[in-house]
Amino acid sequence: MGNGEGSAPYEAQDTAEFIEAMRRLKERSGLTYRQLQEKAAGQGEPLPRSTLANALSGRSLPRPELLAAFVRACGEGDQAAEWTRARALLAERSRTGTPHPPTPPSPPDSSSPRPGRRTTWRTARRSPALLTLAALLTAAAIATVWILASPDRAPVTAAPHLPTGPVLLHPLSAPDLCLTDGHVPDGRYGSLVAVQRPCGEVAPQRTRLIPAGGGLYRIEWFRPDQGKGCLAARFEGPAAGLLEPQNDCGTATRLHIERAPNHGSSIYTFRAEATHRCLAIKATTPESAKAAAPGTEAVLTPCTTRLNQLFRITAAPSAPQ
Repeated sequence: MGNGEGSAPYEAQDTAEFIEAMRRLKERSGLTYRQLQEKAAGQGEPLPRSTLANALSGRSLPRPELLAAFVRACGEGDQAAEWTRARALLAERSRTGTPHPPTPPSPPDSSSPRPGRRTTWRTARRSPALLTLAALLTAAAIATVWILASPDRAPVTAAPHLPTGPVLLHPLSAPDLCLTDGHVPDGRYGSLVAVQRPCGEVAPQRTRLIPAGGGLYRIEWFRPDQGKGCLAARFEGPAAGLLEPQNDCGTATRLHIERAPNHGSSIYTFRAEATHRCLAIKATTPESAKAAAPGTEAVLTPCTTRLNQLFRITAAPSAPQ
C-alpha cells in the first residue's frame, strides 16, 4: 500500500483501525473531500463527499463499491482489490466472531509493472498477463462481496459457457459493425482505442474473452504487429472515457458478461467490475442510443437497456492460412 507506514488495510484488527487506515490514505493523497469526489467522477464512479466524510468518521465498514472508488480516487487503484478483500475478511470476522486477523496478501509479483504505469499498443509490444492464485482469490472475494452488498442491483442472468476462441462483438445499435481497434474521430488521442467499424475491417485484430477469476472476464485483443493487449478504461487526460488496449492485462478492466433479458441467447451486456457502468458505443446524444456511424468510440456508461449497450457475440471466421 504505497509507502505509508501502518496504512495497509490488512494491519487493521477491527473496524475502527480500518477506518483509521482509510483516513491516513486520504491524508497521504493530499486531496480534499471535494477533490476526491471530482476525481472519482472523472473516473466514472460516484463518490459523494458527504457520504465519504460520514464513512471516514463512522463506526461501520464502508460499502465495497465506495471503498474501491475512494482508493482509486486517492491514486492507489492498483491496491483497490486488496482494500476490498481486507474489508470483506474483516466483515466476515465480525459476523462469525473468529479470533483470527485477516490474512495478509501474497507478495507481489516482482515481474509486474510498477503501480500507475501503463503500457499501451502505442508504446510497447508484448507483456504476457499472469494471474496468480492470490489474484484469483481476490477476484472471488470482491465478486461475492459486491453481490451480497448490493440488494438494489437489477437481477441479471449469468453468461453461459462463452466461446474460447476468437469472437466478434456486434453492437445491436449497429449490427453490421464490430467492436475493434481504431482512432477516435476527433483525433484527440493518437493511440488505438475501442471503436466500432465494419466487421470486414477487423482483421488482423482478433478478440477473445479471457476468464479473469470470480466469474469475470477481460476483453483481449491480438495483433501480429502489436502482440496481446487487454481493454482498460481510461479516466484521465485526452483518453478519458475511452477503452484502450494495454499490454499489462493483469490490471485491465474486468467485466461481468451477462445475458440480456428478452433479446435471445447470444445477446449480452458487459458490466465493469463493482460498478453500475456498462460497455457501450457512444450515443450521439445522452437521450439517444443511436450510434451507427463507423468509427464511433466505445465508452463505459451507466447501465441501461438501450441497444448501444447490448452486444451479439459470434465466433470469428477462421484466419486465412
